Amino acid sequence: MTEPDREQPPHRPARHALPVLLASITVATVLSTALGDGAPLGARLAAVSAAMLGAGWTPAAYLIGAIGWGFAARRWSPHPAVAAALGVAATLTVTHGLGVLGMLNPITAWIWTGAGLVQLALWLRTAPRSFLAPLNDRACLVAACCGAAGASIAFVAAASPPGALWNSEFGGYDALSYHLQLPAEWLDAGRITPVEHNVYSYLPGYIEAAAVHLAHLAGAPARTPDGLTGLLTGAGDLAIAPHFLAFGLLLLSAWWTGSFASVAAARCGLDDTARTRAAFIAAALVLVTPWSQVVGSLAYNETGVIALGAAALAAAWSGDLMPSKRGVIVAVLIGAACGCKPTAILFLAPAAAIAMAWTTPKTAWPAMFTVGAIAGLLMLAPWLARNAAHGGNPVFPALTGTFGTAHWSIDQADAYARGHQFDGSALDRALMLVRPDPAAGPNAPTVARFRGLTNPQWALTPWLGLIGAGVMLLRRPTRTAGVILAGSVASGLLAWMLATHLQSRFLIPLTPLLATSASIGLASFPRQIIASAVFALLGVSTIWSVVNYSDQRAGSPNDLLAYGPHLFTGRLEIEGVGEVFPTAWINRNTDAGLLLVGDATPFYHRRPIAYATVWDTHPLAAAMREHPADPDAWTRSLREAGLQWALVSFSELDRLTRSGWADPMLTPERIGAWARSLGEPAQVWPDQGRALYRLPEVTP
Repeated sequence: MTEPDREQPPHRPARHALPVLLASITVATVLSTALGDGAPLGARLAAVSAAMLGAGWTPAAYLIGAIGWGFAARRWSPHPAVAAALGVAATLTVTHGLGVLGMLNPITAWIWTGAGLVQLALWLRTAPRSFLAPLNDRACLVAACCGAAGASIAFVAAASPPGALWNSEFGGYDALSYHLQLPAEWLDAGRITPVEHNVYSYLPGYIEAAAVHLAHLAGAPARTPDGLTGLLTGAGDLAIAPHFLAFGLLLLSAWWTGSFASVAAARCGLDDTARTRAAFIAAALVLVTPWSQVVGSLAYNETGVIALGAAALAAAWSGDLMPSKRGVIVAVLIGAACGCKPTAILFLAPAAAIAMAWTTPKTAWPAMFTVGAIAGLLMLAPWLARNAAHGGNPVFPALTGTFGTAHWSIDQADAYARGHQFDGSALDRALMLVRPDPAAGPNAPTVARFRGLTNPQWALTPWLGLIGAGVMLLRRPTRTAGVILAGSVASGLLAWMLATHLQSRFLIPLTPLLATSASIGLASFPRQIIASAVFALLGVSTIWSVVNYSDQRAGSPNDLLAYGPHLFTGRLEIEGVGEVFPTAWINRNTDAGLLLVGDATPFYHRRPIAYATVWDTHPLAAAMREHPADPDAWTRSLREAGLQWALVSFSELDRLTRSGWADPMLTPERIGAWARSLGEPAQVWPDQGRALYRLPEVTP
């Protein structure tokens, strides 16, 4: 492999490149919106525009204000990306802290966000204006156009109502179960606190806390007059706002991964042109990876991990920071990433530690790692203290054998542990990275069959990353950096194999490492072929993204786009909607006081409502244990708790029972017998295996 040509190649002027980039964004957005059947294209484009204006302004204000806080503390880092990431880390931490103290409200939300916006405005008065200059380079322009097309897919997907996308996420089940449901409950309660019916509330929940902050920026009520969560106020924009928060974090992930790639390229001795190309290629790879588009358009927390992790890696690889300061910065960013999702410590902390050890003299290791450990512990301390206060176990639901099971029984803790581990040998775990799961049948969902890097939603990204590492290892100037990158990826893959239950989405924190490795390998190509190579490889990934999006919802990814969240709540007067969406029928035809049995997705239902995740104590199961052989007593107990209706998902109960996760009291047979004691169902959804029952008055 030859050294990159250091002569600046002839380029198209930036003033011509900008219209090309804007045209790419426009065309990609329109084409993404036009995919599949549904409402006319004009109605879909209007829905996307309305969602951007109605649901996009609160996450934009939140993230821009957070960046303003980071730029106000630029003395901590000469790198704009790292400084901005510190602002986001601080904002997420403050949001969570205010929420736990019960002090998060419209006033405090606007004080913090408004101050950040002011500070950013002050910084912009002296900010450089040369950000378009890299588009002079043809390879950078190609990468930017491909990345813009990938971002457009995520943008259109983010405008869809929660529950519409994606296939791999079963319509965003986790969002309806806790990523959105917990903010709804916290908004109603007036504080961020663990709740015993939803174990996921014991996770740090920084992104979910941010959703509450967004609601307060918009002045949302705790509930609407008809009993829905305040996130469904008006047109339901605040239910979509977390989608755009994830999308904004996806854009930051691309920026900060590009910065990491630039820093790593500098470590490899590449010139300024090659460093810039590496940055644009890495950023584009983040955006054209379908998994990034999935998590960047749902109310998920992975993009927070990617973004903060990429910035932490940029700081860890930087030679412009003193060791002790670098230890603090990296620990703060990794700590905030863990606040988004605790698995960040498995996938990112080792990679950052490896890089810091490589780039720092051994004599500075003790001070750097000591202050880093202290800073990281302080970042996690609020979450640890909150959990310890609510159940005695600071890391609940983890390490229950060491710190206790909190409000769970030992059987519940064991069930949770079994449900979050993979039973197989070390070889089986390693093979799962590249082969289909032999336990999954040919008709199983793709996400269940391909649980590693061969999942189609990874597209070319992991393989380009591995090839890029190989290129780096072949060249003497990049060999050492290639070893460090390869070792960092290997540490993440090892963590996935040993400490998770092997789901493809869990590998997403490795995206910055894979994209950076691929980008440096490509940027090392000779000038004569790099633009063509970038066009070919990123172009294939972009087309792959389009095909993946077009496959959603049986080939009609946008068929619910024009309707918005109230398609699910029953507010829209559409013939037959209740036959498709049980929430719509129930909200329109029943009183409140609903119990979910089997399902744990209460987001669209009116309050009050009772439910529990599969791991937690269900109200019906508690009544069964209290009165083991008396179905009438079960019903009476539920009625005394204010419940009048029960929505039973027999299909979900059957699935959970076969998986071994269900509460042993909630077997399909026992629930079936109880349901028959209630009389004929008020409504049945046979295709979904659901039935609604009225709970009768039962005298002792």
